[in-house]
Amino acid sequence: MAGGLAAILLTWTRSWSGLWSWFVDTPRVVTLVALPIVIAAASIVASWRVLRRAAP
Repeated sequence: MAGGLAAILLTWTRSWSGLWSWFVDTPRVVTLVALPIVIAAASIVASWRVLRRAAP
């Protein structure tokens, strides 16, 4: 849902070119290593919280 809202916001403000230029200008380590690690860590934390509440 957050990705869809981000896409709507980027389209509405016509900021897609700014996003792509940010990806091009950042070092490869950030986009290929750090960003996936941060996304994976956030997913693990969110999953852990949901599963802790679901289990009796």
